[in-house]
Amino acid sequence: MNGVYQLKNNLEEDGLDIFYSTCSIYVLSLIDAISLTYSLCFEGFFNNKKKLIKLAVVGAGDAYKKYRQIKKNELEVVEWLNINLPEVGRLYIQLTGSMNEAANSLNEMTVSFANHFYNSHKPFNKEQVKEINLFEVLFSKYLYKGIGKMEQEKENTLDDFIDLYNRLLVSVKKMNRNHVYRISNDEVSQRNSALFFKFLKEVEKLISEIYKMVNLSLEMQSLSFSGASYNAMLMD
Repeated sequence: MNGVYQLKNNLEEDGLDIFYSTCSIYVLSLIDAISLTYSLCFEGFFNNKKKLIKLAVVGAGDAYKKYRQIKKNELEVVEWLNINLPEVGRLYIQLTGSMNEAANSLNEMTVSFANHFYNSHKPFNKEQVKEINLFEVLFSKYLYKGIGKMEQEKENTLDDFIDLYNRLLVSVKKMNRNHVYRISNDEVSQRNSALFFKFLKEVEKLISEIYKMVNLSLEMQSLSFSGASYNAMLMD
């Protein structure tokens, strides 16, 4: 059964709790896909491993197609929500939009690195590799904290997640400044710069969209209530 129709059935037959759970699964699955694809892409790119690059491209492409389809098919769900629960409808539209944007950025970034790799252009220099590796450590923690918050793990507070979000944005700005300096000193080629700036653009979007996805999911969870309460509300 098409995922969007399953969501609509969840609403009509089982109530909001199952609907919210399904939306959370969408977000968690996308964060998992981002984590795996990101790791495969850069391990392959930095270590000249074509197989890992191919796996990353496939993973990013699959995520892009899945979440683009969810966005395209949102109308069936939103029409029902807007009649019965307009606030939930608003959150669902924002969530599908954010998931679609994140999946698109993941795909754009991965394909850009794959094209650079397949065309045998020069790899990043040691300074760039070091910067991205340090960034990946922080980014992985960010993804982990986001998953932890959605799964309501007590040791993962929202403050920790927000702190990592802000630190990542600062890191992106710092990498941008460093690369401008490299350009001014003629240390990198135009192709190198195009790819590095593409990375910064798409990863900054990923950071922001993941932040939105997690917060929207938490907001939806806060609205979650039992099927009995849901049915009683509809009967009012």
